[in-house]
Amino acid sequence: MFHSIVVGTDGSATATEAVRRAHELAGVVSADLHVVSAYRPPAVVLAATAEPGLTPSAVVQWSAAAGDDVRRLLDSVAAGLSGPVNVTTHAVAGHPATAILSVAETVGADLIVVGNRGMKGTRRVLGSIPNHVSHHADCDVLVVDTLAAVT
Repeated sequence: MFHSIVVGTDGSATATEAVRRAHELAGVVSADLHVVSAYRPPAVVLAATAEPGLTPSAVVQWSAAAGDDVRRLLDSVAAGLSGPVNVTTHAVAGHPATAILSVAETVGADLIVVGNRGMKGTRRVLGSIPNHVSHHADCDVLVVDTLAAVT
């Protein structure tokens, strides 16, 4: 059925629920689980802030700190998952939807699990991570109801 499942997290309650559901499914079908978290690359931060006097050294330090924060989050998420599932974490610089899709392609995922946050209202029209993933994935996408589980 499924051999490789990808799920993203930002540490929020809804993302945690998506990870929990993906982990549960991976255990049932004996699939590998890949947990992805993204962070903004330095070029995006530089363009957004355009602070005068921002040195290349400061950018490198910021990038390293952002990556470290995401790796700590992923370590915490992985530590909270128990059972026989093989869990691999991926810290990726970039937009979250792009990061999820990139990891899915790299690992040959046959399923991506996303929560339904952002699938309704103006975010659905303006763009959301689950919406983008569901429209651009080269594999199956399971949209789980994470909003009901955390409210």
